[in-house]
Amino acid sequence: MNIHYVETIPRPHWRRFLRRDHEGRIASYPDDARRANAAHAIRHDRKLKHLVALGDLEAARLRLCDLDIYVSPALVVELVEGRL
Repeated sequence: MNIHYVETIPRPHWRRFLRRDHEGRIASYPDDARRANAAHAIRHDRKLKHLVALGDLEAARLRLCDLDIYVSPALVVELVEGRL
């Protein structure tokens, strides 16, 4: 018996599920939305995972900024230490 996996194309991109404000922009405020977006990004963005694994704080913060997720340096430290 052959079992085939059917993938729907285009698959929804993970960034589509980031928390957004009332105008559709990625939410930067309040802090809980910012933390949720950063946690979601670390689970799905390969480049960010790699930077966090290396422990590169500034590069991880810049990668989050590239993803339109603006975080404080303290939040990046939590991300790198695995507390987020």
